[in-house]
Amino acid sequence: MGKLVTENYRVASKKLPGEFDGVKIAYLSDLHNVSFGRENEELLARLRKEGPDYVFVGGDMVVGARDFEPEALLRLFQRISEYWPVYLGLGNHEQKLMSYEETRESMYPAYIEEIKSFGITILDNQSILLNRGSEKLRLYGLTMDYKYYGKKWKKVTMEAAYLKELLGDCGQEEFSVLLSHNPKYFEAYASWGADLVLSGHVHGGIIIFPHLGGLIAPDYTFFPKYDSGYFRLGDSQMVVSRGLGSHTIKLRVFNKPEISLITLCRDV
Repeated sequence: MGKLVTENYRVASKKLPGEFDGVKIAYLSDLHNVSFGRENEELLARLRKEGPDYVFVGGDMVVGARDFEPEALLRLFQRISEYWPVYLGLGNHEQKLMSYEETRESMYPAYIEEIKSFGITILDNQSILLNRGSEKLRLYGLTMDYKYYGKKWKKVTMEAAYLKELLGDCGQEEFSVLLSHNPKYFEAYASWGADLVLSGHVHGGIIIFPHLGGLIAPDYTFFPKYDSGYFRLGDSQMVVSRGLGSHTIKLRVFNKPEISLITLCRDV
């Protein structure tokens, strides 16, 4: 898989409450059941070294297969939850498990309930207020329809009204963070009003070319606009993780597995 690295991002906003100034978020995405060391000790050690205030998880931690085997991932979630507050969004691989007859009524619900038993909050088209002192921010988790993961020739578009339908109005009184697995629709997220979007899904484009970016997205778009890193559109900011694992194309070239460490800053 290559050496695990931490990528540091600074997200500054005048809208950020003062109590959240300097807060660190470790963002994990696209593990796909890969293990970094025995029982993921390398991943856990890296998180302990970085010392985040929160761990946000952006989806596709599993492989969405009919012979779903969640045991190793559940042990990882349990250990992470012993150290940090954990908030989990869902990706297309979790959605596959919701759709397969073999998993949707038994294995997948049991997996979700066990995650919840660790005190982890799952945001399935839901939001929650995070409080520090007397101030708060709102965290949303978007579970988009599976059609939004279709191949590029299907020409699917997303409008801000779709997010409003699933999540309601984006509360402008609080700084908002949106967990949305697919970065392709950043324009819609920004139009809806998200202050910060955390995404993954693209795996950095599999092969990263210097000065050109990632080669290919899961929808077969070459050199996707939102491959990895930091993006801004108006007042909205987005961090796209290269992710931790791989799936289908089990290859990463110039593309190290990433823990995203996001430091929130009040821009005054």
